[in-house]
Amino acid sequence: MKYLFIMNPNAGKGKAKELITKGISELPMREDCILYETIGPKDAVTYVRDWCKEHTGEEARFIACCGDGTLNEVINGIMFSGREDVSVTCFPCGSGNDFVKIFGDKEKLLDIEKLLTAPTMEMDIIKVTNLSEPDLDFGEEASENPRMGPIDERVRYCDNIINFGFDTEVLKKVIALRKKIGRGGPALYLAGVVHALHRAMRNHFKVYADGDLLNQNGEALLCDLANGQYVGGSFRCTPKAEIDDGLMDVVLVDPVTKPTFVKFVKPYAKGEHLDRDDIMSFITYRKAKSVRIEADPGFAYSLDGELIFACEFECEVVPGAINFAVPDNR
Repeated sequence: MKYLFIMNPNAGKGKAKELITKGISELPMREDCILYETIGPKDAVTYVRDWCKEHTGEEARFIACCGDGTLNEVINGIMFSGREDVSVTCFPCGSGNDFVKIFGDKEKLLDIEKLLTAPTMEMDIIKVTNLSEPDLDFGEEASENPRMGPIDERVRYCDNIINFGFDTEVLKKVIALRKKIGRGGPALYLAGVVHALHRAMRNHFKVYADGDLLNQNGEALLCDLANGQYVGGSFRCTPKAEIDDGLMDVVLVDPVTKPTFVKFVKPYAKGEHLDRDDIMSFITYRKAKSVRIEADPGFAYSLDGELIFACEFECEVVPGAINFAVPDNR
């Protein structure tokens, strides 16, 4: 088996490469290890996709050495390749590691040898298809990547969470702050929340879950469509989500006043909101196989932290699409 470490050279504030290189050098299977450093946005998608297609039949495990962004790209590369016989895992050394929180303490994912020998579980993926013309696509983001080949620009695959409404405004602010100070983290997410309090308390879009319209008036504070449970570094927005149940969790929050929102944030962060009768009075929660969103032009959503502009899109669960390796198998 080949073990391919896909690393953003900026991961871990640039210190991850030394750590990973040292770890590989101590492995009994080090001769079968390949370390690849990405060269730009979506490069991991292309590299993984092309490797899978060029090495048909060869066993492989991809280790995403990163935060959520690189993990998402590696998974997208596998999905675009069509390979079902490779596996993926994560060495969480990025600024955001929301997805792996579903497995508990991330320390068990920091033992490289255990990552390579860990058993796999079949994990669901959410396929997101933009039904309107996207304002931002793979081609634009990867314009400086000479290796980028043809990819269906309408399709993305999500391993963790798609969110929109209030959260989109938060993300816009986070992106702006990250560009300004050169790093991410939970503090930026909190700054984004404060910003969105003044701009995104009532948002306009319709959510159809398995064909049923969930918000008749077409308004909401926010909506989460989830495979995982955590977003923004510390918010457990979908605490009942499971990555292998063949369903996505839908949490739709009605518009509320600012005082009510302030009371809502702490339970939302702790993952207690779905068990509180007072909060559930303005939340619609259900599980679904597919969800369709309709909104006005200029609408944006976040997919595992990536901001995407599309006013109509569909999300569909692909059950057991990825073989994810976890030491002790959860």
